[in-house]
Amino acid sequence: MNLSVEDDKKFTVGCMSETKNRRILITDCMFPNYFAAWRLNAIYEFIHHYDADILVLERIDTNLFPFAFNELKESYLLDEYDILFFNPWCNCFNIYNHNFDGTKFNGQLYGDYMLRKKKYRDVPLNINEYEFVYHIFLDVQIRFNQHYDYPNHKQIIHLYPGGGFFGDLPPIVGTGSALISTHIFTTENLKKVPNPIIECLGAPFVLKNQKPKVKDVNKGELRICHTSLGDPELKGGNIYVNIAEAYTHKYKSDDIVFYSIGHVPDSEYVEKIATMPQKDLDEFYNKEIDILISPETGKALNGWPLGVEGMVQGCILFTTDRTNLNERSGFNYGDEMVIIDIENISSVVEAIKTLYVDRELLHRRSIEIQKRTFQLFSYEKQMGKIFSFINSRIT
Repeated sequence: MNLSVEDDKKFTVGCMSETKNRRILITDCMFPNYFAAWRLNAIYEFIHHYDADILVLERIDTNLFPFAFNELKESYLLDEYDILFFNPWCNCFNIYNHNFDGTKFNGQLYGDYMLRKKKYRDVPLNINEYEFVYHIFLDVQIRFNQHYDYPNHKQIIHLYPGGGFFGDLPPIVGTGSALISTHIFTTENLKKVPNPIIECLGAPFVLKNQKPKVKDVNKGELRICHTSLGDPELKGGNIYVNIAEAYTHKYKSDDIVFYSIGHVPDSEYVEKIATMPQKDLDEFYNKEIDILISPETGKALNGWPLGVEGMVQGCILFTTDRTNLNERSGFNYGDEMVIIDIENISSVVEAIKTLYVDRELLHRRSIEIQKRTFQLFSYEKQMGKIFSFINSRIT
């Protein structure tokens, strides 16, 4: 069955007491790691809503994406978990276990490791003990189905751009697997598939009961940032440098700073900031950044808009929108979001100058964009809807 947006509304968030004992498996490729708010928020809500374990099938680069067990231990309740290591290369992380040797599970299951509740130490390993499996990416689900005989109708896949989904579903996905569409172009591509579909446009950028932290009026230095761990040619890092250079040349006396985090070309006009955990990045955006610039080129399939984490913290987003997703998705951001033309750098410079001059306008639009973002990416429209769907499928 395909679920229209209107059909989706029938799912309501279940009572916590009814779901806390339901055993759910999350599959991922990098947890525990402290980057990416949407990924962290989804796992956080699953851990607090269900009796959830996490299977990491093929862990990506631990140098770029560190194994951040201690950093996430308190908020993600990791003291309740043992780490079971299936792939010997992960045995070095056994130091995070307490009175438990996770290396004795080498070779017992496919994957790199699993975070499993300590209360199940005496229960034999069996993937089929889980009532439902949530896959954070399509390519993770494909690997899972290649190695495990688990019913498709008890699986749900978050179809994020960049997670292995490029418009078509391989047969191994199965017609029974439920799909979460994160973008209108994904929904359009899936019109003819028989799978159950939930439309949750965007991602879970707002936690349950999270409240906006409104910025103070900034009457001093205007602070601008571009953040990306992707290819600068695709994410527009070079264009950001051009914007910073053009502004600095034209308005030499303005009290303004251009920051960059991640993969951005070196420039005398941009001050580089080291990558930081999401918790610290949220604080940085809220306290130190006024404008976030996302000059995406449209050369790759990415989510839109890039920079929602900043808007949650009250940053005004300057972004491209090459396929009119603001309107097509029903987001309908107004003047609080600045849609930019990266072929016209001077127009971007002047839009920045307008907010530099009028700080009351800067503050007003900060409040407006934060409010709209909390509405669009709320718990009820994201994880609450997903949980309600899962609950309706668990028998």
